[in-house]
Amino acid sequence: MTDKVCLLVRTASLHDTQRNVSLLNRDVFDGLDPFIQSLKRQTDDKWDAFFFITDHNPFASRLKEILSSHNDSRLQFLHINRKFRKPVGKDDV
Repeated sequence: MTDKVCLLVRTASLHDTQRNVSLLNRDVFDGLDPFIQSLKRQTDDKWDAFFFITDHNPFASRLKEILSSHNDSRLQFLHINRKFRKPVGKDDV
């Protein structure tokens, strides 16, 4: 068995560049794609990345769409029950 690195990636609805989110400064943030592309460029391919949502805003379908668009089985959606996620507040900006 080969050892792998497990990455847990915190995401939120703010990471959806298709949404009009006033909290997001699009001049400095380009969504998850640059991060995912960076992961895929790693010279060692023995890793899996599990992306989970940390807020209450609807984002699961879009996150799954973003991950599947990269066509890489190492990019996985990890469901976290809503009761363990806190609502986004002013301290999260």
